[in-house]
Amino acid sequence: MNRISEQNLYSSIIYDLQKKNYDLYKANESISSGKRVNRPSDDGLGMSTILTQRSLLSDIVQYEQNLSVGNDLLNLTESALLNMTNSVTEAKVLAEQMSTDTYRESNMEDAAVAIDGIIDELIQLGNTDMGGRYIFAGSETDVAPFTKGLNILDATAGLSTFSTYTGQVTSSGTYTGNQSKVYMVEITTTGGVEAQYATLTTNFDSANDDLTFTAKTEGQIGENISIEYVDPLAINQPLGVVVNDLGGGVYDIQVNLATDGIGAVTSTAAEVMNAINTDPNASVLITASLASGSDGSGVVTDMGGVPQSLSRGFSYATLTTDYAALTTNLTGTNDDLTFVAQNAGEDGNDIRIRYLNPGAANQTFSISVDGSDIIVNLATDGTGAITTTGNQIMAAVNADPDASALVAASLSGTNNGTGVVTAMDFTNLTTGTQNDLQFTALIPGTEGNNISVNYNDPQLANQPTSVIVNNLGGGNYEIQVNLATDADGNIIATAADVMDAILTHDPVNPNDVAAAELVAVSLTEGNSGLGVINQTGTWNLTGGADTAASFKVSEDGGLTWGPDDEFTASIMGTNIWDSTKPDLDQGVQIAFTNEGTLSAGEQFAIEVSHYLGNNEDIELNIQSNYRVEVNIDGEEAMGEPGDADNILDCLFRLEEAMLNHDTNAVAEELPVLDEILENLTSQMSQAGARLNRIEMAANILVSTNLGATERLSNVEDIDIYEAYTNLELQQLTYEALLASTAMITALSLLDYIR
Repeated sequence: MNRISEQNLYSSIIYDLQKKNYDLYKANESISSGKRVNRPSDDGLGMSTILTQRSLLSDIVQYEQNLSVGNDLLNLTESALLNMTNSVTEAKVLAEQMSTDTYRESNMEDAAVAIDGIIDELIQLGNTDMGGRYIFAGSETDVAPFTKGLNILDATAGLSTFSTYTGQVTSSGTYTGNQSKVYMVEITTTGGVEAQYATLTTNFDSANDDLTFTAKTEGQIGENISIEYVDPLAINQPLGVVVNDLGGGVYDIQVNLATDGIGAVTSTAAEVMNAINTDPNASVLITASLASGSDGSGVVTDMGGVPQSLSRGFSYATLTTDYAALTTNLTGTNDDLTFVAQNAGEDGNDIRIRYLNPGAANQTFSISVDGSDIIVNLATDGTGAITTTGNQIMAAVNADPDASALVAASLSGTNNGTGVVTAMDFTNLTTGTQNDLQFTALIPGTEGNNISVNYNDPQLANQPTSVIVNNLGGGNYEIQVNLATDADGNIIATAADVMDAILTHDPVNPNDVAAAELVAVSLTEGNSGLGVINQTGTWNLTGGADTAASFKVSEDGGLTWGPDDEFTASIMGTNIWDSTKPDLDQGVQIAFTNEGTLSAGEQFAIEVSHYLGNNEDIELNIQSNYRVEVNIDGEEAMGEPGDADNILDCLFRLEEAMLNHDTNAVAEELPVLDEILENLTSQMSQAGARLNRIEMAANILVSTNLGATERLSNVEDIDIYEAYTNLELQQLTYEALLASTAMITALSLLDYIR
């Protein structure tokens, strides 16, 4: 028989008392809370079910709120559409009456007044709101969507992916018509934008020798002025200005340049500027100023007997360096290359490069192109080992007409290309992040297209970012940017570094051109400039034009067009119309900012409409992964601008016909009114169908709510009868344990003595 120590006996008694006491506490807690599970430790699996069902019930509450909002919104929409239908029906009754010759002119005039009242009613119905939110305004619910007068809306652009136009297009004017329209503008001849004042910026080869001349009179008059620098071909001549009036408002400003004792020209740009601005005849016509990036200290040169005219229509060439690139990172040495997409933009990200190990001996090296995939089939020797070097791949890619149309290949870092490459699976070129720059030529017109930018990998370690301007002659310049590298020869120059190097470039030879005289450079929109340059190569600025773009106009959304080249793109508002239509000028204007080149085929739209809302849908979640549209926008209800069945256009035509006592014109609107009523009926059906879906969803939610509540209760709630029975049992057990404990632990005098 084993003897139990006094310590173990009392420890066991205390444990049993504490456990029963806890069980009694849990039974009491369950009854007081009504819950079987009050904390995760009570039932881990059950708590997971509880949380899931509670989340579902919370979602159901939100769904029910959404259903309530959607139900109210669609009911109000249906009611407004019904009232619109009644108003249009009333207008149709009047039209049917007035389409006959049985009524007097005074009757028709009274009917016109009634039609005007119906127009007011429809606008009021179109501006129906629920809690201050306009139900027919699309997502612009805080703006009353309909006005009785017609509004010239903001111009919208339809530019191509590769458009070089980066400016803004604006609409303006006071519309004089009574019908909504969609004006379309399509560029028919590529060019720039006419400025308010004609200008000329010289482009000499030396540094700090360029000026900008601006006409004093706005418009085309300034384009009748020309400038000519003349070398007198004699010694010790003073600087002089002569204005030649050639008649018909045409002027030639001749600048006779100063010379020294050997007949060399000594006039600087600053001196020419001062001479023109102080000459009483020349200063009336033009203002001379230093060209961007020029301080005027450079000596100018003769213009070769060819006067240069001021112009309003030029545009500036641009370049954005968003070229996708890939630099390989193979395991060997001297084997890495950089591939740069030939075309800018995100399409370069679709180009993939693969180095394919043929897996056989004595295979020849070749290049193949499949769409945007370039496959480099690597050569092998008699043992099947790869023998192709980086230099061989670079030469082959650049020589292959299909591959070189996609990418340009160059050595990477300090690699000399002599290393044998390894296989590489398809790898995409990628555009860099935060490393794109926008270059804009400071030389206007097509001459700006002669500027190129070269990002050069010096292929040396620890090189700084530096800039060299290479004058290639004939007005051609290359801005060479030598990119900074780290100790391993890897490029570390950022876009911000390149921009700073260009803006601060100071030529060693003072007669050389500074980069900042040729281009303005800035970070592209949303770009921090902190990204490392990941592409190398040479790219030309493009899009510079010497004349303004011209365009044609449509007044029916592009269905029919006026003559090509009827209008010229201008920085000033140009009134537009289709000259083949009877209405002609109705006060709509379009204006362009002079940033980039407008290309033939690019389009712009200007809506003239009673409607100020948009066409965006409002959708509400009414079940998990199920949304319902709960709005009908104003154009769905009332018709789009320029459509024959636009309600307000029809009623304004009807009102005008009645005021003109034209029964035939009134009769012509009857079939249009039928189409309008048919559309309103269709829209009411749409609203009704959505209400039905909401009602069905509400019924499903009731069932889902009951099910979730039942599942939650089954896991979480207690059976009250069972809980009380359990409590009584726990109490009896606890009392019995207390009694037995008292007996076991009772001490006698003998126990005390021991």
